[in-house]
Amino acid sequence: WSVAALRLRQGGAVEGSRFLVPAAVRFAGRFEGEGLEVAIARLYAGGLLPTAADAATRDVRWRSPLVRVPARALLVDAVIASAPPDGRAAALAALLRRDPPGTLDSLARLVGVPASTLANRYRALAEERARSGRRALVLDRRAPWRPTDGFQRGVCLAHEVGLERGYLSAECARQLARIRESGANTVSLTPFAWLFDLREVAMGNSTDAGPDGESDEALVEAAGRARALGLRVWLKPHLWTRGWSGDLTFTPTGWARFLDAWEEHALHWALLAERERMDGFMIGHELASATTADPARFRALAGRVRRVYGGLVSYVANWDEVERIPFWDALDLVSVSFYTPLAESPTRDAATLRAGATRALAALEPVARRAGRPVLIAELGFSPNAAAAVRPWESGDGPEDLETQRACLAAVVAASEPFEWLAGVHFWKWGTTARPGGDPFDTKGRPAGTVVTDALRIWQGRPVRVPAPPPPTRTSPGGRR
Repeated sequence: WSVAALRLRQGGAVEGSRFLVPAAVRFAGRFEGEGLEVAIARLYAGGLLPTAADAATRDVRWRSPLVRVPARALLVDAVIASAPPDGRAAALAALLRRDPPGTLDSLARLVGVPASTLANRYRALAEERARSGRRALVLDRRAPWRPTDGFQRGVCLAHEVGLERGYLSAECARQLARIRESGANTVSLTPFAWLFDLREVAMGNSTDAGPDGESDEALVEAAGRARALGLRVWLKPHLWTRGWSGDLTFTPTGWARFLDAWEEHALHWALLAERERMDGFMIGHELASATTADPARFRALAGRVRRVYGGLVSYVANWDEVERIPFWDALDLVSVSFYTPLAESPTRDAATLRAGATRALAALEPVARRAGRPVLIAELGFSPNAAAAVRPWESGDGPEDLETQRACLAAVVAASEPFEWLAGVHFWKWGTTARPGGDPFDTKGRPAGTVVTDALRIWQGRPVRVPAPPPPTRTSPGGRR
């Protein structure tokens, strides 16, 4: 489609037209590596295909290109099909020689076609293209992870900014090979949404971050390389903001705007995960105040994601959020960022740390039983600082304390042994370059790195069992328990 866009430019199209790329996609019949009919079929089946009027409208906020481009390509097709044969070239030129008006009525007048005719043709073409592309949606579907597949031995593959260091780099390919050789069978990848100003819910994202960021292209490249090595891939979007994403506060209308924006982003990444056949998708990550403000919205989001995505679906709760999530039954796994304190004061004593880790893990068992789901430790990490056992989530100031980092990780690994309802552990984190200690939580080149690689090997063949639900509460005839 990019070659088709260049040809259209030679014919007078301008970059400022929002229909340039869609027209190129329409003529090429392909978008970002797959057939246009398949992309349309996915949107149609998932209830995400915009109406003709919506596709014609100028965007005042970010909208997913995985939705907008195929929809507008379909609208270009409808314009060409609706125009008389001798007027089709002129109708197409009207869309491309400048950015056309922002409503379907005004666009229809510009191309000389009644708006109702254009809308009807758009709907008919959508149904036709969806029927043609539907068969391809089920081809090459990889079986999702099941507890019978055993323990997920994973790492969170962290993008390091730069073309020579990030997800797109050859260095990342080498790290993925090293991860596989270390015994891992799973990696998670992290795109970002971000809020710069909490007074205005204008959410940006890394989708078009360019070659040095966590762009869609970079995610696709890293995921493809991981799958070629036999690794399963989770897509785990994060929200970056000033402070912690779990402390967001809005008015009721502000929450509605925030959750609308988050849903747009989450559905975009779910579409990407489906197209690239990733194994798992997280609908959110440590959004503690948001899940408190509107838990029903997250339940609904899980349902919408399932309409377009066929892999595992979960949500990563913060360690102190996991017990109060009411929508675990709508997800496939209970997932947690395991930054639970292991001690009340700084220590590296093995017995104290293991006892703290055992208590923290055991506290997850009632959640697993109520939900009837195994628990995935979606993040497990400690920075090399003396207070890591007390505040595991902090990077820490002052001199490095490598032994405390090692001792904390070793304690959790050892304490996890008897808990067969654990679905797996993803260590936070493994950077995309070989440089040791590029991030405080990256264990490469540190003593804690040996704990990670030993665990990845030891856990091979470890079973996973779905936790049994709690026994029903028996009530006496008089109403007393």
